[in-house]
Amino acid sequence: MKIWHWPFLAQPEPLPEMLIGKAPVEYWNLKAASWTKRNDLSCFDPRALAHYHAFFQDPTRIHATCEDYRAGRAADFDHDEADGAAGKKIGCPVFAFWGAAGIPSETAGPLAI
Repeated sequence: MKIWHWPFLAQPEPLPEMLIGKAPVEYWNLKAASWTKRNDLSCFDPRALAHYHAFFQDPTRIHATCEDYRAGRAADFDHDEADGAAGKKIGCPVFAFWGAAGIPSETAGPLAI
């Protein structure tokens, strides 16, 4: 349930767009709060919240967000698998960082991938 939004957003159009579009600010607040230790939005600057709320009230941006998750489930995944099978690696410096809590802490970590 930690990552329920991944398969939800990857559902075929128009399901997630329609559901998020009915309450976009409430959707964003619920999801963003769940990513915090306090399970609330107190860590966000009010200006940042206003920006996120405006973003999620635009249907074209909701659609673009869903399309990104759809690509991650299909085309991106297929390309990553093909590159891995061919022995391809990222050929430029990469700066990766992650927190000590959450999904990465429950696995071997991003560097193992």
